[in-house]
Amino acid sequence: MEETRDGPPADLGTVIFAGLFGLTGGERQVIRSFWDSGRATVVLSGSPDDWPVLKDLISYLKATVEYKANPGAAPPSIHLHAGQDTHAEVLEAYRILEEGARKKTAIVLPVADPLFPLLNFVVDRTDLRCNISLGHPVDRTALFDLIRHILNARMERRPDGQYPAEEYLAVVLHPFVKNLDPESGLRGLLLHIERALSGETGQSVIADNPLISLAQVEAEAASWAQPPGKTVVPEALSEVHRLLFRNFEGVSTISEVATGLEEALEAIILKTSLHSYVLSGTIFESFLGSLASLKSALFSSDRLSADPALNTRALCDITLDYLGTGTLPFDTHPVEELEVIGVLESRNLSFDRVIILDVNEGVLPGPREVNPVVPLGVFETLGIPPPEFTEAIYRYNFYRLVGSAREVHLVYRGSDDRPRSRYIEELLWKEEKAQGRLDVIPVSQTVLSVNLKRDRQPPVIEKTDAAIRALKTNRLSPSAVDTYVRCPLLYYFTRLMGLEERRTFSGDIDATDRGTIIHSILHETFRPFLGFPLAKDMEDEVRKSLDNALKSHFKNSPASGEYYLFQRIAAYKLDSFLRRHLKTLSEPVIIAYLEERFRADVKIKDDSVTLFGRIDRVDRSTASGRHTVIDYKTGTARQYPSRIMQKTDFGDIKSIHDHVPSFQLPIYMHIFSTQESVPLHSMDAGLFLLGSNSEETFFKSRDELENKRLLDAYTQGIQTVLSHMFDPNEPFSAFDTSRCMDCPARNLCHV
Repeated sequence: MEETRDGPPADLGTVIFAGLFGLTGGERQVIRSFWDSGRATVVLSGSPDDWPVLKDLISYLKATVEYKANPGAAPPSIHLHAGQDTHAEVLEAYRILEEGARKKTAIVLPVADPLFPLLNFVVDRTDLRCNISLGHPVDRTALFDLIRHILNARMERRPDGQYPAEEYLAVVLHPFVKNLDPESGLRGLLLHIERALSGETGQSVIADNPLISLAQVEAEAASWAQPPGKTVVPEALSEVHRLLFRNFEGVSTISEVATGLEEALEAIILKTSLHSYVLSGTIFESFLGSLASLKSALFSSDRLSADPALNTRALCDITLDYLGTGTLPFDTHPVEELEVIGVLESRNLSFDRVIILDVNEGVLPGPREVNPVVPLGVFETLGIPPPEFTEAIYRYNFYRLVGSAREVHLVYRGSDDRPRSRYIEELLWKEEKAQGRLDVIPVSQTVLSVNLKRDRQPPVIEKTDAAIRALKTNRLSPSAVDTYVRCPLLYYFTRLMGLEERRTFSGDIDATDRGTIIHSILHETFRPFLGFPLAKDMEDEVRKSLDNALKSHFKNSPASGEYYLFQRIAAYKLDSFLRRHLKTLSEPVIIAYLEERFRADVKIKDDSVTLFGRIDRVDRSTASGRHTVIDYKTGTARQYPSRIMQKTDFGDIKSIHDHVPSFQLPIYMHIFSTQESVPLHSMDAGLFLLGSNSEETFFKSRDELENKRLLDAYTQGIQTVLSHMFDPNEPFSAFDTSRCMDCPARNLCHV
């Protein structure tokens, strides 16, 4: 710009400026200097009447316009395509290429997200010569993901040296890390550490700890019983800790952070099979170059804050922001038969066929940026392009690209949350006005055929003598009986073989842990009142006991937002339950039992089976002496339908499977009655549904005879289930397959 301030260089002749749109202030001055000297020809695409930006440029140059039309050019043939996701859009692009004639084609990507799926599903499957003029964002690579977790772990490190277990695992279980030095046996050790943290290995000092230190992990590794025939080099884990954690604990400058990352990347290059990763050489070269640039920055050796914590966070944030802004370039060539290109890269290029993906609002055009701090008009006053200027550039390039092609395919994602682009609506409306009717451009729906039919049925496992013996020695709880009713195969895999879903570490509290915690708190709440009357006027005493139980249970809980939120919700829910429970007590009751185990034998044919159960609570009425069996449920689901006798044949196992949600309460009543010699006709039972703060009684009628028939029906059902369970002629097989997709054992059944 300095060279043209006093006019264009004398050694330059007439300069042709073509395809201009959306120029910066400096670019406009350069063109103006050539134009004023009469040594410039400006060629624009599009009418200034349609594009205010072009009209403004012409006004700025004080030029007159000479219009030239292309009388032989026919309007493009426009086709619309809808797919449900990125892969459907990519496959539609492949179909268009395969079914159409060979011609110069551009696949235009407004965003780079579909690039790798496009390379896999289109570029690799077609024989068209291809050129890729679009870079892939480095923040979408696996290496950036590892760097992000390394620096996040450093930022989240506590002053006592502990790391969040989730971030620790995210680092060490990254593919680049767990495949370091395959001969050292490191991979197996890291998987053991993951299982130990999740509590899957049994007793471990690090089990379920949300925060861990490197020393604790190394101690766990030292105590690991290694698999036979495999030797783990103990130094391998220490080296991982040094490279990815300890090297960053004392960093105070950008240069030190970059040096630590360089050493980590070099170790990965030397000790892993990088050649098996796509674009690995280009990716690592790009990151190492960026780290070298960071080390040469003017502030690279400076502390950014006197506060160590703020300094560390600033270092890591700056490093991540800088490393994540780049793109991975592909080797480009002159325009080939197939060009994969971005919207801005398509400037001044024309193609016979154009396929544009992701033509949705929020993508094309992108979301409009609104700065609440900057008032309207400030951008224009300062000479800065306003936010709508970017949208104008994309709009212009879109319509120029579409208008210059012979065949245009606009592919969008057809979903309610992502409407198709306004550009499609404008093209559609223009064509509808021209033809005088609606729906002039049909939409081709991309349908991916998915075969939901199972290739094979669940297995049938015979009840061998060994299986029968295992059944007889297996503890039969109400939940075990319910599992068998749901599916004998599920019972076989989980109860007899002891298989369970693989647990992974999570900082969240899973449903099982929540239930255990709530039961423990309720037990501690009512324990001071065990053996004493409980009445509605004792609300203050019981709520105080609840408060003490909550404090006792959560005093050593992890200092995490998840536990804090759970504690507040649990306190609110349990307090609401207690107030409602005491208010609805019609008469004082004595809490006779809390979390007590009971057992009883049940006769089946010529044998007997022992049922076990731990009952949450048993109350005894002070007036009538009637016992009530109570079970707490943290959910809201009711389990004892009111008209179940009309729908269920309790002598048929399939009917029971279809209609009986649970046998828990009748089994509890039976084993309590048997062990404590309490007549069944003087008992009640119910569920306390804490999720909805409601109760469900087992007996729905006030008619004692009707209640007896109901209990007799359930008793017959228990006999039916147990007889089927111990019948050697009834194999372990699924009653039906309607619930298989929600079953935790579906992978074991191969369905």
